Amino acid sequence: MASRDVNGTLAYLVAPYILAESAELLRSLSSGVRESVVLWTGVQRTNTAEVRRVTVPEQRAHRRGFEIPLAERLEIIQELASSGETILAQLHTHPGRAFHSRTDDRLARPRHTGAISIVIANFALGWDGDLQNASVNLHLGAGRWRELSGAEVTNTFEVTNAAQ
Repeated sequence: MASRDVNGTLAYLVAPYILAESAELLRSLSSGVRESVVLWTGVQRTNTAEVRRVTVPEQRAHRRGFEIPLAERLEIIQELASSGETILAQLHTHPGRAFHSRTDDRLARPRHTGAISIVIANFALGWDGDLQNASVNLHLGAGRWRELSGAEVTNTFEVTNAAQ
């Protein structure tokens, strides 16, 4: 099993169906013409985060960005608080290459230190859910993000049927 790396990153347990559902939703929402976003929600423990659901927030999207309205963000937080879950990661698409832009740095949800933001290239049109084919970014605090290396992605995410 994956464990915390030297940066203190949680080990994320993600079921194959979560990855497949995320890829399908992002492709569908983007329609090859606009950015889109989904959230991974689940339970965080001391050393692990178990992704349980893919949440599609209400969003205003265009070719070069998206926004989750404040009322929608507040509703999601209330729903998660009552279920004992939290936002574990944000996944969103870009029109071209995958990277964490300055806008992403400012607007990513979640934004706590240690948060994960995953960016998928080309509106996710060719993405099959493989995190090695995405830009996986760790929030360092104070609005700073760092892209994880391929080895760090492997050590941080465990694709397992246990996360169901």
